Amino acid sequence: MELGNSGEAVLGIIERLQQLLIEENDVLAGHTVRPHAAFAEGKNHALREFMTIGRRGVSSPSRSAVTKQLVALRKSLAANEQLLDLHIKALREVAAVIVDCIQVSESDGTYGLQRRTGRPPQC
Repeated sequence: MELGNSGEAVLGIIERLQQLLIEENDVLAGHTVRPHAAFAEGKNHALREFMTIGRRGVSSPSRSAVTKQLVALRKSLAANEQLLDLHIKALREVAAVIVDCIQVSESDGTYGLQRRTGRPPQC
C-alpha cells in the first residue's frame, strides 16, 4: 500500500474494494464460479489498509473526490448483503434437507419425520 499521497491511497482502497464487490456479486448472482475465501480475504485486506491509514493519521482525500466512490460502494455493499443473505438462506435449506435425510436413514420408523414435521422427508 502506497501512503505517499494518503488521499490517493484511500481512493485506491475504495476502488479496489468496489471492484472486489462487483466480482463477488457477479459470482453470487450465479454468473461465474470462484471460491468465496478469496473474496473474504480481499475484504479483510481492504479493512486492514483502512485501519493502517487511520492509525497513521494521514490526511484523507477531499470530500468531493471520495463521495462519488462511496455512493457506488454503498450500493455494491447493499447488493452484496442481499446476495449473501440469499445464499445463507439457501444453505440453511440444503442443510435441513441433508439433516432430514440422515434422520430418515437412521430411523427405524417409530418416530418418523412426517409425524414430527407434518411433511414427508425430501430424500
